[in-house]
Amino acid sequence: MKKILAAAALVSAFAIGSAASAATLLVSVVGPDAGTFEIDSNPTPYGVYVDPYYHQDHFFVHVSNQTGFFDEILGVSFFSSGGAIIQYSNADYTPLTGAKLFTGSVNNPFITIGSFMAEDADGFKYSITISNAPAVPEPASWAMMVGGFGVVGGAMRRRQRVSVSFG
Repeated sequence: MKKILAAAALVSAFAIGSAASAATLLVSVVGPDAGTFEIDSNPTPYGVYVDPYYHQDHFFVHVSNQTGFFDEILGVSFFSSGGAIIQYSNADYTPLTGAKLFTGSVNNPFITIGSFMAEDADGFKYSITISNAPAVPEPASWAMMVGGFGVVGGAMRRRQRVSVSFG
């Protein structure tokens, strides 16, 4: 009975596991307005637009785990020819010109890892660093790991002792 329960627990831990999502990237912005936030490395654009003012394609993504910054960030728009706009929840924004921060198209972007320099409309310099965010195991991974330790411990406890005699 105990073996059946242990097997059922292990199978349910595997069944709970889900496919991992895209890698999370940590974006650090240093300049007159500074802080960090996280985005997916292969984000699903919330919207794809042709901006009449900037005359270029761009896509908008939401951010998570924001720290710093003067105002809460709603999201970031990445331009196809380079640069980005940090959009705040109070309808304010900071346009930054500089290097292209993604590869692929605006419909299927891949955010580029590295350090970039940018400048706002007033000539203030910004440093943007995009790196991999520290990985935290998903709850299903923890369940599988703990279940695996339990199964191995149970197998070690119940195995037959072998004695060797010479003579």
